[in-house]
Amino acid sequence: MLDAAEVHIASSLAARAGESRPHVVLALALAVAAPRSGHVALDPAHVRESAMREAERVDNVSRDEVAGLPWPADTAVTLLTAGDASTVDVQAHRDVLFGRSVDHDILDAPVADAVIAEAVLGYDAIVIGAPTGGETSEYVSEIMRRSPIPVVIVRGAASLNGRLPWAFARALVPVNGSKSAKPALELATQLSSHLGTQLLQLHVSPTPPTRMESLIGERGPDRARHRAILDEAASVADASGARASSILAHDPSPAAGILSTATELGADLIVMSGSSRDNAGVPAVSATIQRVLDGSDTTLVVVLVPEDDGSGAGSEAH
Repeated sequence: MLDAAEVHIASSLAARAGESRPHVVLALALAVAAPRSGHVALDPAHVRESAMREAERVDNVSRDEVAGLPWPADTAVTLLTAGDASTVDVQAHRDVLFGRSVDHDILDAPVADAVIAEAVLGYDAIVIGAPTGGETSEYVSEIMRRSPIPVVIVRGAASLNGRLPWAFARALVPVNGSKSAKPALELATQLSSHLGTQLLQLHVSPTPPTRMESLIGERGPDRARHRAILDEAASVADASGARASSILAHDPSPAAGILSTATELGADLIVMSGSSRDNAGVPAVSATIQRVLDGSDTTLVVVLVPEDDGSGAGSEAH
């Protein structure tokens, strides 16, 4: 039986190849399913290689692969690019967003000003691809600082050469029951339900377990509080049909707990969220998010919501 991830991959391959015949899409899905089961039927790279090479050529297609999944299928997308209209080719982006209404606008410099001007016209979110490693680019930082709507930043893993995989095996999402952690949980849950990705819902307690808690496991006063947080996150995943498991870690540093758990469990995606604020002209995020950004080589998706005074959104997600 084919799962959602295999169908999604097959549909993406078919769209890039300009192929819509059902039996061809089914053949691609079976070919994708084979290596995931330990068998190799064919190398998907040979399916319309010219289309695949064109997709590889466009820097931020991988960001579309994440951005195209969490929102309802009827959500329209506007691609904003900078540069000479005669040299801008967004076909690979359209292929990844196959099935959605996609508009394309070319921005005038400065880019950040143009993006912010567009953002106030009724959009729900801005999705930006960030370079792997190093500091955030100047225009991305400017958008983070000034955006009136949530900003979703997608940073590929250090081991990838410009593209994300078509499906993730394990996505780690930190939860703490706060309002600021909910956008990441919702986005990761949608990715899991669409792709079949295993969702690892992690809560990091800054206090070590007592000796009694270690001995009796699920029982214990602190354990009950942690379990309530994880149960709430699990109910969100269950409602969307996501494959989720709950993990409780103990570490005085939430960021260290996130990084060590991601490494231990082999997570190939970390999804986090928090508030962003303007700190004397510099975009500021929580210490936990910044430390994970600095310390992880894994693909990261960070949802930043403009800080709303009195909302409590400034709590760190861990």
